[in-house]
Amino acid sequence: MDMQKLNKNVPFQSSPGTLYRLFKNEPEWLSGNVRQIHLKPNEVLFEQDESGNSMYVLMEGVLGVRRVTDEGHVLELDRLGEGAYVGEMSLVTGQPRVATVYAVVSARLVEVTRELLLRLMQGFPALKDELIRVVEPRIQRTQLAGMLADLIGEMDPVLLRRLQEELVWRHVRAGEVLIRQGEVLEGVMLVVNGRFRVIFPRANDSIVVREIIPGEFIGEFTAGEKNIHTTTVVAVRDSEICLLKQETFNQLQEEFPHLRNQLVHSLVRRIRESITRSQPTSKMALAVVPLVSGLPMPEIAQQVQNALAKWGLTLMLDSERFDEMFGLPGASELPPDHPFAPVVNRWLMQREQDNRFVVFVADEKWTEWSSRCLRGADRVLLVTRAGEHVVYSEVGERLRHERLLTQQDLVLVDADGEEVGETAVWLQHKPFNARHHARLHHEQDWERIGRFLTGKQRGLILSTGGSHALAHIGSLRAIEEQNIFIDFVAGVGMGAILGALYLCYPDRKKREAWLPRLIAAIQPLSRSLIPFSRGYYLRQLLPLWEEMYGDTRIEAMRIPLWCLVEIDSQGKPVFMEKGRLADALNMSLRFSLNFGQFDKVQKLLVKQFLPCGSLILFDVLTGYGKHWPRWVHYFRKGHFLHNLAGRLFSIKETDFNTLLQQAKEDNLLIHVPLSDVPLVDFGMVDEIIARGYVYTLERLQAWQKDYL
Repeated sequence: MDMQKLNKNVPFQSSPGTLYRLFKNEPEWLSGNVRQIHLKPNEVLFEQDESGNSMYVLMEGVLGVRRVTDEGHVLELDRLGEGAYVGEMSLVTGQPRVATVYAVVSARLVEVTRELLLRLMQGFPALKDELIRVVEPRIQRTQLAGMLADLIGEMDPVLLRRLQEELVWRHVRAGEVLIRQGEVLEGVMLVVNGRFRVIFPRANDSIVVREIIPGEFIGEFTAGEKNIHTTTVVAVRDSEICLLKQETFNQLQEEFPHLRNQLVHSLVRRIRESITRSQPTSKMALAVVPLVSGLPMPEIAQQVQNALAKWGLTLMLDSERFDEMFGLPGASELPPDHPFAPVVNRWLMQREQDNRFVVFVADEKWTEWSSRCLRGADRVLLVTRAGEHVVYSEVGERLRHERLLTQQDLVLVDADGEEVGETAVWLQHKPFNARHHARLHHEQDWERIGRFLTGKQRGLILSTGGSHALAHIGSLRAIEEQNIFIDFVAGVGMGAILGALYLCYPDRKKREAWLPRLIAAIQPLSRSLIPFSRGYYLRQLLPLWEEMYGDTRIEAMRIPLWCLVEIDSQGKPVFMEKGRLADALNMSLRFSLNFGQFDKVQKLLVKQFLPCGSLILFDVLTGYGKHWPRWVHYFRKGHFLHNLAGRLFSIKETDFNTLLQQAKEDNLLIHVPLSDVPLVDFGMVDEIIARGYVYTLERLQAWQKDYL
């Protein structure tokens, strides 16, 4: 049929039912152009989760819409009368049916295929806007029904419908302040999509209290009092909330007295979950952004996807793949204010619900897709090349002036087989949550980044302790033999020195070839009782570090090394994050010798890294002493002075073991028994190393059996 004739005879208005009027007023469309479907009462038109590439127009009868949630709750979502559109969400988004549709009474429908709909939309542009206005509230109702059922449980259908009608939807852009401290709230907000950060503002700074994720509430219902918010809430990424006003809640409570108890139980459960929830949260949207031009982004994105896929279902989307999966060419470039943008948002939100990880790959240029990737991410990976000057891509240049609340990690990609390139030049431009070094085709490097992103990284903490610390040599042998991956190393004094040796010399023979010279250099320093003489011996060590590590910089180490060099005035550990490795080792050793409170230092290290995945703590001091007078180290076990110091100052093993186990079950404490060896006795090196190896191997084998 001629489109001009249709456009003249059937005015396409912005109200729903245009296709109904078309088929009603132009019956010739029903002969040959479309297929008509007749349903008997209770007969199903299509089932939830079926694929679909057609929509339907209800010409006669009544249809019912129901959905089964992931928890098995059956929800009656809608009743549809003549003129209603059915199945348009799957047709528009290309996704499976979100609900089951069945006939309540006998019904007649007209099928509209994707091809036919596209033809009609070309002839009648208003039809596109009309479909969007129909799709948007239906997607909202469907999504909200599932979330409310998961929050509250079985729900009265009438109550569900009332809540769907009364809740006010609001889209919040990334960086936008939702609530300011001191503002009066109208009611309670339910986070439907995205992420918010709760901040407690102070005079000169602010404290991050927590983050709020989908399914959690903002605010609380009060009994006649003003609901004044005590913190500021800001959107970390593009988000959506539903507001239930206090006045509306009071009305609903009169009609449904059990509503308050259901909400209270839900709030208590959510609070408990937020307290016990590990960080980062189980689901994550990650943006991979090229800071410079010419990066092999398809390969980099594939490596990131592969690394995350080891921990859960992962979907990778660049602009091209998004357009293909969404089923609408150019959809990736739709601006946020486009009428179709809400449908794109819903589609992406569904992908986040269906997958544990969604990886958004931004373009090199500043496009609508790049902007969407950044606004919709929980975390951002900023990718560049190591060893080059800072020459930003278009999107990288834009990011220099964009204020992102999202956590940002820097990934420096090195050429395969090459040494780690220049890093400091990038670190001086912007603060990053973490930095990572990766060779493009080395999967183990990307797997390490994947563990950091998912909170599955494993760290090694090496205690200090004079000659006792040489037990770490044997312990590291055992770790290598058991093929246990290590993602970062932290230490102080001798622990930092041996950690650097382990990371910079992966080959065991080359690593241990340095031991005779290392021991010869450290021994006089360990025996030094006069404080000012330690400076002399420390200066003598610097050439050895320079010979061993050259100009290696601590920020350029592929596996991070955290050297504790100071404890600040507030009792917090200070690590050297930039500079020469040689200088960091000397500073850490000086601090260890001067501070002397080994147990305090060790506990600070443990507490600092407890949130970072799982830990293996090598403790060579437990049972020996805390603040022992330095001369006690010259007496072997059995001497009355040695025994007296042990009774007065010994460290209890359970102090560390309890600390580790309370945080995470697969944390491991390895205490090498060396209480019979004085800290300054370097005449038992082979025995100390052998004990470290044997005891560590035994503990690791038992630990692997239980946890790996």
